[in-house]
Amino acid sequence: MSAGAKSGKDSLVESFSGVRGIFGSSLTEDTASKYALAYLYTLARRTARFSRRPLLVIGHDTRASSVKVYRAMASSLRRFSGIVYLGFASTPAVEFMVRRLKAEGGIIITASHNPPEFSGWKFLSPDGAVLPRSLMAEVIRNYRKKSFEEMDSFLSYSLSSLKPVPSVRRASSVRPYVSFLLSLLPKNDISLIRKKRFKIVFDPNGGAAIPYLPLFSSRLALDSRVIGSTIGEFHRAIEPTSSTLSGLSSLLAPGSFGVGFDCDADRAELVLPSGGGMKARVLSGNHLLALVVMSVLEFHPEPSKQVVVVNDAASDLVRDVVNAYGAKLVEVEVGEANVVSEMLKRKSIVGGEGSSAGAIVHPSRCRDGLLGTLFVLRLLARKNITIEQALSLLPAYHTLRANIRIPSGQGLNARLKEMLVNDGASVTSKGGSSGSVKARFENGFVWFRASKTEPSLFRVIADSRKKSHALKLLAYGKKLLKEAAG
Repeated sequence: MSAGAKSGKDSLVESFSGVRGIFGSSLTEDTASKYALAYLYTLARRTARFSRRPLLVIGHDTRASSVKVYRAMASSLRRFSGIVYLGFASTPAVEFMVRRLKAEGGIIITASHNPPEFSGWKFLSPDGAVLPRSLMAEVIRNYRKKSFEEMDSFLSYSLSSLKPVPSVRRASSVRPYVSFLLSLLPKNDISLIRKKRFKIVFDPNGGAAIPYLPLFSSRLALDSRVIGSTIGEFHRAIEPTSSTLSGLSSLLAPGSFGVGFDCDADRAELVLPSGGGMKARVLSGNHLLALVVMSVLEFHPEPSKQVVVVNDAASDLVRDVVNAYGAKLVEVEVGEANVVSEMLKRKSIVGGEGSSAGAIVHPSRCRDGLLGTLFVLRLLARKNITIEQALSLLPAYHTLRANIRIPSGQGLNARLKEMLVNDGASVTSKGGSSGSVKARFENGFVWFRASKTEPSLFRVIADSRKKSHALKLLAYGKKLLKEAAG
């Protein structure tokens, strides 16, 4: 589900994951104001009758546009709801505060890993998770089809007689959120981490992780350093990748590691040191997810009874770790909301999206860079090993990616499946005709999916134990995709 007000990069992207666009062009303050009202209107129409006027928690990332978007949204909402304004806050912290304050919902104003000129937002359910796909679809329909006056009138009528809540108040998420993270581990584990005095260099890159790092480091007795610590100043591209974080490795001493975040701190990548003959290495999100899964299952009393939920683009590296503990792996369509929904359904205690650097540990409802870091530290402390030694416990996999621009066309996925089956692959798919196609061969898998945010862009991932096999699978996938497109 997506729509563009303009073509190409400068388009308003509307999907079950949220809304984003270039601020001042495809996304304006008027867009934000009306979307906020459509969100509250949808909640009032679809959820059980409120026992009071709704309370909404709102926080935002550090982009220059974020405060403007907040003010536009608050101007629509303050007549009908209470607002707890967190200011600069990470996505995981906003979601946690929704649960902690027992709010009726929340809004995270962020364009996540997109460049600084973008803005956007995610709407939340009372449990802090992003809205289910069906409810977000209704928010989008109401934004498009209902007038501002129609929604305003309905809310005035339906909420006016309810008990009011304070209109707008400020709150800090720093101490409650860091305390929540540490509460996920037994006190003995926290003590072990503190004794190790782990050396870490954090790179929040001017983003929303900044407010939490001093307390997080202090509570865990980390020997830490923070670069890129000025709010809103981005010294590198916002998305943490092997190329954008390569310079971080030169700042690391042997035995230490680095953590690079995106703007709203739900994504994090781990970086190992260079020097002493070692080549700089930025670990993939699949490695981070595998280490977190290992940290959860290794110390669980009944690991074989656990279910781990990942998206179907995750490397088999994660599958092998899950299998080693006798646990069950369940794959879902790409998208954090899909992973969270399946985790709740299966009562899963850990899951995530290795393809986008995110681990989710119950009762959290989203990917969380600091949470992932915490569980890696626990693994290292409990097993008394370094990050390099932890990586040596993982099977070696090579995961390669490519973006291919082709006209998507009707029936492309069906043609892909037919061609793959003819070539002897075991084929699965997630998300229907516009979702993913995954073909498993004896030496690995190749995965295809049309981008939900960029028209005519297909993503291809190849995964194998051997790099030569991964290269061949990627070349095969690119060639097959072009043939299927005609």
